Amino acid sequence: MSSAAVAVGTKRRFSDVEPIISNENDDSSSKKIQKQEQISTVSLIDKETGLSQCFHRVRAKLYLSLAPCHLEQPIAGLRQQHLDPLIMMYNSTLDGVIISYSNVKLADAKTDATGSSGDVDVDVEYKYVAKVSDENPFSFLWVYVDFVVWQPKIGDVLEGYSVMQSQGHIGVLVHDVFNASIKKFYIPQDWYFVPNQADEETSGTISADADGESGTNTGDANNGSGTTFKSLGHWCDADGVAVGGKIKFTVRALHVTGKGLAVEGTLLTPGME
Repeated sequence: MSSAAVAVGTKRRFSDVEPIISNENDDSSSKKIQKQEQISTVSLIDKETGLSQCFHRVRAKLYLSLAPCHLEQPIAGLRQQHLDPLIMMYNSTLDGVIISYSNVKLADAKTDATGSSGDVDVDVEYKYVAKVSDENPFSFLWVYVDFVVWQPKIGDVLEGYSVMQSQGHIGVLVHDVFNASIKKFYIPQDWYFVPNQADEETSGTISADADGESGTNTGDANNGSGTTFKSLGHWCDADGVAVGGKIKFTVRALHVTGKGLAVEGTLLTPGME
């Protein structure tokens, strides 16, 4: 199989390149993602809120295919073919849920497109190039992308609104997007559950002050945003105060479900488990 390098698009420069783990000689996949090395296993804590900072900017290097119809505008084609479908999906290589992306840059012709500068004619002024073969209509090229990724880690401290409570768990919505569950085994033993009638449908709204704290409740079930949901009852803490609104918890496990990420939390301190 023969291959060649063809020019695509226009040359664009970029700066602030972060360290990237790469293997330039491995071309076996049409879609590979390589990210910068990360050493820390627990997210940093915000000193004001006490919550973990789980949103990270990650510069990644991807080896992508490009359809012939997108050769004139390769970046627009890469967005449509590969990058847009990644939004709000869990990616195992980036170790988190991709929230957004930016700064899409084609890799430099002389060092990235062919794997070695010796394969490029130094006497010819190249723009960005892609690898093609006589057996495949698609072109293949390296691309730099900056991703914003939600990367919760075990031991991180998160906060979310209680959206459902049952005798077996408390359901929490983090950032109004991500689901988390606190099972009864990880709820303090001096808390107790007050059940409602079976399958009772309740609609609740709640007012909030400027700090986002809960105010007047107009129903038995609320999450601080006026969302309607099914309530089986509510938990009360050791002082008999109903648990609701914002709940701060610690991540104890993470589960990948298809392209999503489910968070399992705990309200217990290490000494209580």
